[in-house]
Amino acid sequence: MTKDEVINDIKLKKPRIVYISGKTSTGKTTFSKELQTAGYKGIELDNVVTESIVKPFNITPTTEAFMTAYRDTGPKEQVAAFIFAARENILKEITTSSVVVDGAIARSRILKEVFSGELADFYFVYFHPTDVEEYKRRITERFIAGVHTGTTALPKNFWALISDGDVGQFKLTGVLNENLKKAIADFVSGSIEESKQRLFDFKQQFPDIYVVEV
Repeated sequence: MTKDEVINDIKLKKPRIVYISGKTSTGKTTFSKELQTAGYKGIELDNVVTESIVKPFNITPTTEAFMTAYRDTGPKEQVAAFIFAARENILKEITTSSVVVDGAIARSRILKEVFSGELADFYFVYFHPTDVEEYKRRITERFIAGVHTGTTALPKNFWALISDGDVGQFKLTGVLNENLKKAIADFVSGSIEESKQRLFDFKQQFPDIYVVEV
């Protein structure tokens, strides 16, 4: 489905809870904002991670803190704290409004626990990158804009592909050298393959998932 088709379907069906997931730079936040203009209350799970894991457990707000929640890789008590806080946030808001939840949960187990019981009836939208050149353009734009402001929000596995020297050179010249171009291409390729696997896993547990190909 296209993004507009999903938006129209949501406006027609008026689900109480919409959950948006997908890889970085696929349009999740923009989609969430569109729904918020249509009357949905926005809940960002990144903020829930900060409030339920980073602050209470005195953890540096790095990629690892978010992987704990989204990929179920950290201590059980931290994962449990995130699940509880996410549910509490959603339950609080749906008493007065329909909600759109934006977050990159990668494990079906976590998703099932968050959206269980009275939250089990939710509309699941997954943004899946399929157009290599378009996704490469999006990642490149985020890198270029973010390098100058320090707010790229690109994940740790992206930065693992790039040297400080190449980033420094880009800051001086504004030109993407071949190393940077290759790093972006490798990241895009790996992200698309990871997204395919994640989507396959989700479909086993959530057959009614709505897929927006980017």
